Amino acid sequence: MVEIALAMAIIAIGLSSILVLFPVGVNANKSAIADNNLADIAEYVMSHLRAGCSSEWYLHQQNASADKFFTQHMKTSLVDINNDTDAKVANNSLNLSDWTSLNSSSSTGATRLLRLNKPNVNGIFLFQQLTRLPDGTDIADFSTIIKVWLDQDFDLFYPDPYATTMYQELTAADASRLNLGDYAKAFCIELSWPAEVPYENREKRIFRFELFNESYEAK
Repeated sequence: MVEIALAMAIIAIGLSSILVLFPVGVNANKSAIADNNLADIAEYVMSHLRAGCSSEWYLHQQNASADKFFTQHMKTSLVDINNDTDAKVANNSLNLSDWTSLNSSSSTGATRLLRLNKPNVNGIFLFQQLTRLPDGTDIADFSTIIKVWLDQDFDLFYPDPYATTMYQELTAADASRLNLGDYAKAFCIELSWPAEVPYENREKRIFRFELFNESYEAK
């Protein structure tokens, strides 16, 4: 009997040690899936921004007073976004009434990209990967809050047709004269997930990319 009791105690200790690893494995699996998704999600948002900037740059050529949602009206730092009263909704709510869909809500599962439905806040999105059940209900497999802001502090060499060399660093007066706001933009993107938990408890990644206007003409 003593031997049986000792054997059961050893088995119990062994099982306890193994069971402790299950939550670690589940969390590692979730992190691996999230890391694989992040680059795709960032590229998805970049494509949205790229299309928006290109259309606005084209409209600017036709009408200087055209709306500049993508190229001017975004915040210029993450701190500014997080300190905005309306933007705080994005940190604390997944109520879909706070968001406006940017693609068809009738799509069968797949993805959903929504913009924060607040008039004074640009560049805050909710991205969800969905599974549609047979009864038509969508279940979010992965949700992330995306915050986009313009990076004002990036140095580039711009083409100046009036310069003695093709590329040179420009003064503020040169930048204004050449209307460089229509030449290039730099965006920063923060993804925080899972969106269902408080902002301070989410994992976060930041991406940065630059866009250039292929039809830019120095004036």
